[in-house]
Amino acid sequence: MNSLELWRQTNPWRGLSNWSRVMDRIFEDTVPANGDANWFNPAAKVEETPTHYEFSFDLPGVKKEEVKIELHKGQLTVAGERREEKRETSKRQHVLEQSYGSFYRAFQLPQDVNAERVEAKFENGVLHITVAKGEEAKARQITVK
Repeated sequence: MNSLELWRQTNPWRGLSNWSRVMDRIFEDTVPANGDANWFNPAAKVEETPTHYEFSFDLPGVKKEEVKIELHKGQLTVAGERREEKRETSKRQHVLEQSYGSFYRAFQLPQDVNAERVEAKFENGVLHITVAKGEEAKARQITVK
C-alpha cells in the first residue's frame, strides 16, 4: 500500500464534502419549507405486528376535523393544524413551550399493505392509525407431507 492510499483511509477530513448535504437533510426534516415559524411537529410512534402496522401521533389540542390522513402509492401522510387559543391582551406571557401551527408527517410503507383496510381513531389527544398488511405478507404454517 502506498502512502497516498493510507492517507486517504486515515484522513479525518475525508467525507466533509458530504457535510453540506448532511446539514441540508437535517434542516429539511426539521424546518418548514415555507420558512413559517408557526409549525408543530407531533411525536409519532410506529409499530408492526404480524397482521398490521400501527401509527400513533400525539396531537394535544388538535381537533379531529383539523386532521387529514391519506394513503397514496404506499405513502401514509398525516397533516393538520394545531391552532393557538385566543389570548387576553391584558395577560403578559412569560413562558411559551407549546408549539402551534401546521404539521405534516409522511411515512413510506412496504408494498405489502392493504390500502382498503386502514382505520383511524382519535382519543384523548392521540391519533391511532392501523394499516393492515396484505394476505401475502402474513406468515402461514406449511404442513410437511
